[in-house]
This record gives sequence, C-alpha cells and structure tokens, in this order.
Amino acid sequence: MFLSLLTFFILTAPGAIHEADGISMYEVTKSIIEKGDFSVPSENVLGTPGLFGKSYSPFGIGQSILAIPLYVLGKVLAAGVGLEPRFMTKFTVSLFNPIVTALTCILISKFCQRFGLSLKTSIPISILYGLGTMAWNYSKTFFSDPLAGLLILGSAYIISLSINGKYMRNIALSGILLGVAVTTRIASIVAIPAFLIYLWSISPKSHRLERFLRSVTLFSSIITFFLILVGVYNYVRFGSIFNTGYTYEYAGFETPLLQGLYGFLLSSGRSVFLFNPILILALIPIPKMFREHRKEFILFSLIVVSHLILYSTYRYWHSNPVWGPRYMLVAVPYLMILVGFLLENLKTKGMAIMVAFLVILSFFIQVSSVLVIYQRYYYDIFLKYEDSYLEKIIYEPRYSPLIGQWREIEFVRQKSLERGLLKAMAQKQLTASEPQFESSKERIAHLLQSNVFYNSFHFWLLYLYYFGFPLKMIIGIFSVLLLYLIRRWQ
Repeated sequence: MFLSLLTFFILTAPGAIHEADGISMYEVTKSIIEKGDFSVPSENVLGTPGLFGKSYSPFGIGQSILAIPLYVLGKVLAAGVGLEPRFMTKFTVSLFNPIVTALTCILISKFCQRFGLSLKTSIPISILYGLGTMAWNYSKTFFSDPLAGLLILGSAYIISLSINGKYMRNIALSGILLGVAVTTRIASIVAIPAFLIYLWSISPKSHRLERFLRSVTLFSSIITFFLILVGVYNYVRFGSIFNTGYTYEYAGFETPLLQGLYGFLLSSGRSVFLFNPILILALIPIPKMFREHRKEFILFSLIVVSHLILYSTYRYWHSNPVWGPRYMLVAVPYLMILVGFLLENLKTKGMAIMVAFLVILSFFIQVSSVLVIYQRYYYDIFLKYEDSYLEKIIYEPRYSPLIGQWREIEFVRQKSLERGLLKAMAQKQLTASEPQFESSKERIAHLLQSNVFYNSFHFWLLYLYYFGFPLKMIIGIFSVLLLYLIRRWQ
C-alpha cells in the first residue's frame, strides 16, 4: 500500500518547490552538499543575517538533512541525462513530502489496527487521510509540517507499543523520533508533556514511581540530546544557542486565544472542518475511544490541544498564503483515527449516507487544491485589495479559497488551450535571469502573468511538456507509473 500511495502522490506532484519556507530549507540542503555550511543566498531566499556576514534559514535543520539523499540523487540524475542540477535537484527534493505523506498513511493504518480496527476500516481510513484531507495538498509542498506530523505520530505509535513489551527500547525509539521532530520544527516541544503523562499512565502499578522515573530519565535524556543539537545549530549560525533565526516580526505570540481558536475551527478561510469535512465525523466516536483506549485518547488529545493552543496565539497563526489551517496538519492523523472508530461500527443507513457525502465532499475540496497552485488565488485577491486581502480571505465566506480556487481552475483551464503561450513562458523561465522588482506587488503581478507554474495545471509531467520534453517520453513515464499503480491496487 505504501508503494501504491507513493506512486499516486508522485503522479500528482508538481516537481518543483514554490513556497518560501520550502525554498529556504532546500537551499540549506544544497549548501550542506555544495559548500559544507548552512548558509542560504541573501537575495530571493527567506533568511536571517547571522555570523560571518552570511544569511541563514530560520527553519529547523531536520528536514534539510533528511532531504540530502534526494538532493544527491538529483545531482546524479542530472549528470546522467545532461540537465542543469538546479532543476533536477529541486525535482527530486520535491518528492520528499510525497514519501512522508505515504508513510503517514501507513502509520495511520497501523495505529488503527493497534486499536483493534479491522483491515476493512484501517486501509480506507489511511487512504482517506491521503486523498480526503489537506495532507494531499501538503504532499505537493516542501513545508516541514508533514514531516513533523509523521515523526510525532510515529513517536506516539511506538510508545503505545510499550504496553506489550520491550518497554525501554520503545521509549528510546519514541524519544528519538520526537527529538528529530524538534530539530525539524522547534514547536514540536509542546508535545513533550503529553508523552510524559502517557509514560506515567502506562507505568506498572507495582513500583510505578521507580519505573516512571527510569523511563522519564531515558526519554528526557534523548530529547535533551536533540535540544543540544538545536542549540549548537543556532550557535554556529547566530552566536547564541537560543537564537533560531526567527526575528521578532515572526516570533510573536500576542494573538488573542479565542481569535486563533475561531480561525482554526470555524472561520471560512481556515477552519480545519471546512477544509477537511471528513473530520467532522471524528467528534462522534470520542466517548467510545475514551472508554476503550483512555490512555491513548488522552495522549492524542494533549498532542492536538497543545498545538492548537500554541498556534492560536501565534502572530501568524494563519500562515498565509497556504491551503487551509496548515499548522493543524499535525492534528489531522489523530482525528482520522477517531473517524476509524465510527466507520468500524456503522449501523444505520442515515449515518452511512452522511459518511459517503462527507467523503465525496472532502475529496473534491482537495482536488481543487491540487489541480492549480493554491497561491494563485491569494495573489489575485492581494492585487485587488492589498492590505485588506487577508481579512477577506479568512473571515468573509465569499472570499474563501474553498470558493475562489474553483474560479482559478476555470481560468487555468482556459489558459491551457494556449499551449504555445505556455511553452513560451516555460522557455523564458529556463533561459532568462530572474528580474528584479521594486515591490512585492510587481513581483506577484509578474508571476501571475508570466510564470508557467501559475498559469497551468499543477503537475510535473505537464510542466515537462511545456519545458520542451518529448511528448512520447512524457506519455511513457505516465503510462509506466499508472500501470504500476493499477497493478499494485489489484
């Protein structure tokens, strides 16, 4: 199932990195390989001035290191086919989150089975996560949220197995995964109390305090080791173990809690339930999971709530421009597992109809986000309203991306008929140097008018066609991947 899901996510991947965060982390990977340091270009890349007059990415080092094998693969392939390494390495690194998302799907299935749910439930739940939630959209990015979510989920899964034996080994493995999550996104530290509470709950009643102290000492020592690595990484870049590179502009936590909660749960432009309607079903089996798996339910709840509260107070809780509540992606797997408890015990026709409706609705919402690059709609609204555009997108239903994205799809559909124009755009991007702009408004207007990624459907095989690759080769690649996917499913 992993290979089937991975093939699907690769088929729908863009083959490029567009978001500022992703480009910044890619440049760190590139710098490690090419220059042996952590610096990023000072122009056109998100970075913070640091030591030695260099600029450094403010994001965690974890994902940049884990992407090194894909970067090296890109260099090897580029040398083999005669392409510029900068294109091939971005392509191979962009496949990082398809791999991560496919692994997350498998882990969700394993967790469902761990709770006694049947394969007839656990497999559809994992597929619904991949195709019916915003995870599909984020598989097309190089954001670090999918990786952090996978690592925390993996940590929770392994530590939950401690009840069945291999207690200390599982605690060590769980600590390692959570530690890597911290190096990926420092905000992952908010999940640590949830794991400590869980360790207390699973400690044997005989000698509970002694066993708890032993397990906490091991778990905390491992987390401390990774925190030291984060501190060292900060020090070599900025001269302080506490300076992550986030400037005050991006590091504030003064958003009123209720405003952030409303945004994540109810707003028309960021609600986790509107962008992932299937998750509404997670509210129904809460009592059942609480009765049957109370310890794990508390672990799940604390992980979800800790992230929800943290990001609800974050200055840029909306993480604009993104698809849906990006910072809540880490919570989606736990909610999908709850949905599994409902699907396992569907008893009425009415409930089955509601489930089917929400599944179909969720799927089509995600389809809208993967057909066309989601930034296009944000940029359109920005050019029209500038300073007030974000308020409109988040809080005014008629400006919600859930509606606006379909207009962009229609625009791109019409634009796709002008194949000659799109090919000319692509060729110009290959040969011309990136122009300089006096304002972000000029840059955005240029992207919408002259960048092939913003004027065609968002798939790498289609981009190959516009960039001049032979059509027979593209059809051959597509056919091989599609036939493999069909055979794997059979």
